Amino acid sequence: SGETRFRFRYRYTSQASWNVRSARDDSGRRVAEIHVKFRSLRLMLSHDVWLRNPPQPETFWDAQIVRHELDHVRISSDPQIEEHFRDQVAKIESFQAPVLSVAGVNGRIEETKIQSLIESKMEDALQNTTELVQIRYRELDRLTRHGLLPLPKQSGLFGDQASSSE
Repeated sequence: SGETRFRFRYRYTSQASWNVRSARDDSGRRVAEIHVKFRSLRLMLSHDVWLRNPPQPETFWDAQIVRHELDHVRISSDPQIEEHFRDQVAKIESFQAPVLSVAGVNGRIEETKIQSLIESKMEDALQNTTELVQIRYRELDRLTRHGLLPLPKQSGLFGDQASSSE
């Protein structure tokens, strides 16, 4: 009857610094210690809501399917989701990488390889956040039988807030 799709994107500016440690990792490889300072970070969200048979305008906002799809939107728009993304990004602020993975043919560390590694870790943080929302979307559908039932008050999907499906 309905479907809600979400899409996350991010924008950030950062400055990276690194140094090569004299210690080696468990495999005996030289390690670069990388530090990333994020000057700005934004998580952007968009939604597409599709309804097979949209309700009449006069009853649109009261229709159970509309309220259910808006519960999906509430899940992905919850400030805790952005907080989760920021927590994932915080793990990137300091990490280690084998020197060989960030060095060029001359053996010197290349900033482009560092940036590529940071971008890969940012994508991982975004994927982790996306998977969390997908799990919560499935839980909403399970608890409400895809919007046929009202959301139980103690669902845990919205904290202490009451659901709009009630």
